[in-house]
Amino acid sequence: GSSETIGPNEPAPHPLPFPPNAVRSSSPKLDPSEVYMKSKNIFEDKPPNAKDLDVFLRKQESGFGFRVLGGDGSDQSIYIGAIIPLGAAEKDGRLRAADELLCIDGVPVKGKSHKQVLDLMTNAARNGHVLLTVRRKVYYTEKHSEEEEAQLPASALNGSPKLNRVEAMHRPPPETYDVVLQRKENEGFGFVILTSKNKPPPGVIPHKIGRIIEGSPASRSGRLKVGDHILAVNGQSIVELSHDSIVQLIKDAGNIVTLTAKI
Repeated sequence: GSSETIGPNEPAPHPLPFPPNAVRSSSPKLDPSEVYMKSKNIFEDKPPNAKDLDVFLRKQESGFGFRVLGGDGSDQSIYIGAIIPLGAAEKDGRLRAADELLCIDGVPVKGKSHKQVLDLMTNAARNGHVLLTVRRKVYYTEKHSEEEEAQLPASALNGSPKLNRVEAMHRPPPETYDVVLQRKENEGFGFVILTSKNKPPPGVIPHKIGRIIEGSPASRSGRLKVGDHILAVNGQSIVELSHDSIVQLIKDAGNIVTLTAKI
């Protein structure tokens, strides 16, 4: 079952912390100077290795075609989770998993709860379209070029270093997918998650699969690979969680766990 962001029959959310008409871009009551200041603050905080982009999506039968992660703590960022195959976001092609979500229809979302963000998406669904402002970490800086080149196919390494960087820039976006693992009472799930010790820059996922135990549920599934980054456990974003919290979350899952992974 997909936890798509929008259900068409959801009741109207009542206790919104902002006037509901502020969401509609055509509303005259939205104070432009206030929105401008909020947006200006967001964009002035931009780290040097990030780019911001606006993505306009029209709603399909299935909604906007992506999941939202984060918003579990007061200062937590909101991220784009899985992009749903054949949904509006995938067809548009610009939105990527792990993009940080900055604004929905001009309303800044940082600091909002997960529910408040879903309420904003529900309002957008009623209008039939949404304008998302997202921030993407740009991995291919001069500094990282050697590391990137090492991961390219051999054919790309025969050209000049400059060409390698261009090819690195045009690789397809990272794919996000859900892996459901089921274990028996007497076994573990059979994977080890490694977490980087230093707090990573925003948009970088610090948790990845370090080891897969032969013959375990993780190994039998055939879908999890060493080095895959893990974005969420049972739909809950783990991007900002400590290693211990993640281990606890997996223990609490019982005999079935869903991992949202990114190659």
